Amino acid sequence: MTVDFRQSLITGVSCWLATVAAFALHLDNPWWAAISAWVISSPDKSAFWQKGIMRILGTIAGCVMGYELAAQLEGRPVGQAISFFLLGFGAAYMRFRSKFGYAWFIGILAAVLLMSLSLSAPQSLYYFAHYRAYEIICGVGSATLCDGILGVILRLERAIPLNREPKKTAPGGDQKEILSVALVGGLTAVIIPVLWSLFNLPSLPQSLVTVLVLVNPNMEATRLMGLQRILGCLIGGALGLVASLVALESILLWSAFFILGIAGFSRLHLSDSRWAYAGTQGGLAFIMAIVTGNGPPDTIVPVVNRIAGIMLGVLVFMCVAASVRLWQTGFAEGNPRAPVAK
Repeated sequence: MTVDFRQSLITGVSCWLATVAAFALHLDNPWWAAISAWVISSPDKSAFWQKGIMRILGTIAGCVMGYELAAQLEGRPVGQAISFFLLGFGAAYMRFRSKFGYAWFIGILAAVLLMSLSLSAPQSLYYFAHYRAYEIICGVGSATLCDGILGVILRLERAIPLNREPKKTAPGGDQKEILSVALVGGLTAVIIPVLWSLFNLPSLPQSLVTVLVLVNPNMEATRLMGLQRILGCLIGGALGLVASLVALESILLWSAFFILGIAGFSRLHLSDSRWAYAGTQGGLAFIMAIVTGNGPPDTIVPVVNRIAGIMLGVLVFMCVAASVRLWQTGFAEGNPRAPVAK
């Protein structure tokens, strides 16, 4: 599918407006507002509304659950480890088993973020939970506003793109494969916080987000997504860093680079290309590189930490996925009645 540049421009303006709105409201993490606008932007009107509503509701529910878990388990490492495993397992399982898998995924993702924050910065737990919903609403509201107004002004015709979301499995079908990938999600969600605590690794939340995003019952697709996530992260992060340095403390230059950069990445992100996910990740990395606080960036240190967190999440996830797959293969070879891993 060829993506109309007008749709790409609307996506760029949506992400920029979401970020500016988050600046105006003095929200702690304005990049989440931009990411929300980026993720739900789509030429498909029905998917646009569905993802927007599920993202808001899932976030609110996840923040409530995550805050309560983090508060109750503070200072209890065993309970925290069990919670990380269950959340990682549940995010992967419900994502592919429920009709509302996206809402489940977003909700559990919010809970995981709050749990990770309880380890790295417990004093800011309440404020993160409180403002997270506002950040998501800023993103969804900005995308809706721009889609409605600019879509009419630019006379954009709606086209339904190819659905790149992993196919949901009917109840009872491929149950073992989904349980397997859920196990990978759960184990990785525990291993990353352990590595973080032992070696003081960067950006724990970003590493955990990466893990949950990569989960897919199709291992070939998972490997391709991992590769594309790394490529997109490197390209988007590098371009975002360059734009940040050039537009240092200049709101006009920063705005121009932001809109044009997002519009460029969305050409691939919204297409049905086999490499579309590289565009998706490139746009995310670009946003995280060019949005570092409540205004144009004045430092690149947070950007480097986030990109390092993404890379770490990909590497740990791929190692755990390969280990689980090898264990399954060995078990199947040693047990004639066991299903052979595909």
